[in-house]
Amino acid sequence: GIANYSMNNFESARSHLEAYVQASPNELAPQRILATVYMRTGEFRNAVNILKNMLAIWPDDPQLLNMLAQAYDKAGDHQLSILTFEKALNQSKDNPRLQEQLAISKMNAGFLEQGLSELNNLFFADEPNTSSGLALAVTLLNQQKYNEAIKITRELVEQNPGDIAKQNLLAISLVSLGE
Repeated sequence: GIANYSMNNFESARSHLEAYVQASPNELAPQRILATVYMRTGEFRNAVNILKNMLAIWPDDPQLLNMLAQAYDKAGDHQLSILTFEKALNQSKDNPRLQEQLAISKMNAGFLEQGLSELNNLFFADEPNTSSGLALAVTLLNQQKYNEAIKITRELVEQNPGDIAKQNLLAISLVSLGE
């Protein structure tokens, strides 16, 4: 199962891992990989189910909570996603990646301004978070807030002037504003 997973042969990995997990239900690693296979193949409900079962055995694992929150979000259960991300953050204080994912989940749930505000705060924290900046810039572009998107994308390019993807995002922002 693991060999097939590493070769991106998810169907075969799935069948082997499911058989293994059924035979050895108390092993964390194979279940985590199986949940990842479910996520990669769009089987978000299956991922939710296996992750909930895993959390019954390992309730204090913030990585499992993070995976479950992502699975809820992809499955469209945004409220459960938010609650699960918040629980994961309680266990992993000040984790910028979790904070970013929570903000995005809030936007997916319809709390756009709150999510944008949280991404903005993350991006302009003491050490700017490039990942949150990218999410923030793309969201601002989608919301047609071009001046704000330009401000963020310029900052991203200043942080890493050689990054062509960030330069491209700045160019898209400028073109969107007609510059």
